[in-house]
Amino acid sequence: MIPVSDTVRSRTTPYVNIAIIVANFIVFFYELSLSQADINLFFFDHGVVPRRLVDWGNSPSGVEEPLTVGTAAFIHGGWLHILGNMVY
Repeated sequence: MIPVSDTVRSRTTPYVNIAIIVANFIVFFYELSLSQADINLFFFDHGVVPRRLVDWGNSPSGVEEPLTVGTAAFIHGGWLHILGNMVY
């Protein structure tokens, strides 16, 4: 079930995949350095809050809310979460 290898070998190095994985770990290590109060603010500011996104859709102003859809992909809740996501 875990994609360990492939029968067709790639001829190029997956630089974009490696960059995304590194970016995820950088954000995760930043999360680990925050206090409990700061981590809550970080999640609230950069994670998707459905109610705020719906409210933004009803009266759009600024780009902060739509950007949370992308920034939330880099937020992980623990070691198992990030390791599992990076394997797949």
